[in-house]
Amino acid sequence: APPDVIRDILEGVLKLMGIFDTSWVSMKSFLAKRGVKDEICNFDARSISPNIRKEVEKLLKKSAASFEPANANRASKAAAPLASWVKANVIFSAVLEKIEPLEKEQRDLKKQVEGTQKKVGTLEEDLKVVEDDVSKMRKKFDKKTTEASRLAVELEHANATISTAEDLVGKLVGEHERWSNQVNDLTKQLNELPLYGQLAAAFITYLGSEPEDSRAGYMKTWIKEAKLESFTFSR
Repeated sequence: APPDVIRDILEGVLKLMGIFDTSWVSMKSFLAKRGVKDEICNFDARSISPNIRKEVEKLLKKSAASFEPANANRASKAAAPLASWVKANVIFSAVLEKIEPLEKEQRDLKKQVEGTQKKVGTLEEDLKVVEDDVSKMRKKFDKKTTEASRLAVELEHANATISTAEDLVGKLVGEHERWSNQVNDLTKQLNELPLYGQLAAAFITYLGSEPEDSRAGYMKTWIKEAKLESFTFSR
């Protein structure tokens, strides 16, 4: 059987990767598996469920000494990086859970932008059709003006048609401007979301134990550096 430090660290690795058989046989089988190094390096913390994270957090608390860099390094040169990997992924998983609402908001805003852009494209096509119709009507009207015998009747009809078309053009132009402004607003929000996510992650990771006035000072500085107007967790 391995030393307790090695066993504790490998137990943390296996549990994070969804392997709950933490016997020494299971640990040896895992370490002997082909590609295990790449599997660990490419591990995605998003796959850690809340229950798994709680289990590993209990292990980190119960066997805290095993995950101390000096103790892990003393037990095995390869154990120290694995101990750091376990602790880092537990922290990162908790941060991901906290910022998940922001990521969802980002996805929703992206969908809204795509939908708005599609509507703007449709409006632009409709506007082009109307403009082409107006152009054709004007040409037709110019031609009709040379036909003096029918001018009186056709002039009244052409003016009414042109008036209706121009009114529609005016409405479509206004709608086009409104959608364009909305696209700009949504794009701005979408571009700022990663910064809000980073600020939220930084606040959770680094300021959790800081006093309120210190938090406020740090956040004011970070918001200024990020060139954001403001930031609160109620967004």
